[in-house]
Amino acid sequence: MTNTPPYESITLREEISIKDIYSIHYFEYSKDFIYEGESHDFWELLFVDFGNIEVTANTQTISLKKGEMIFHKPNEFHALRADGKAAPNLIVISFKCDAPCMGFFENQIITIDTTENFYLGQLIAEAKRTFYTPLNNPLVCKLNRYSQTNFGSEQIIKTSLELMLINIFRRLAPQNNTHFIPSTPPPG
Repeated sequence: MTNTPPYESITLREEISIKDIYSIHYFEYSKDFIYEGESHDFWELLFVDFGNIEVTANTQTISLKKGEMIFHKPNEFHALRADGKAAPNLIVISFKCDAPCMGFFENQIITIDTTENFYLGQLIAEAKRTFYTPLNNPLVCKLNRYSQTNFGSEQIIKTSLELMLINIFRRLAPQNNTHFIPSTPPPG
């Protein structure tokens, strides 16, 4: 028997960690829908799955089209208006994340790629199986769990959102960006 050194574990870093989700919505607005707006102390992303909308972020009005996503940082006032031509389909997810790299998402409007679209679709599909709260009611402010769900269902929702955000960051953040440090630095 050889004398091998003992194994040592490594604590894995988490660059983005989401612990709380406030809402998950997927719905079709009427073509004349107007939402007067809100602000809250957590992040919200809005994705246009079909159609076009006008979004207000603080005092700026932005037009979004199919495939585009906007991020509203905590405490940012945001509102939206359908364009009056076609009923838009939107995904809205609000969540808590304090990772330093979330600063990258401030004021971002992006077009998602196929990988990010996959993660978003997986999140919505899993949410439909996990929460009995109707995802198509934008006025619902609390998710309610089914009493029995598939093993790991909430973890799939969490992980899908984290993977989508990580993929967006890797794809779009400057490679030499040293401003964003890991949220959980290695011990030591």
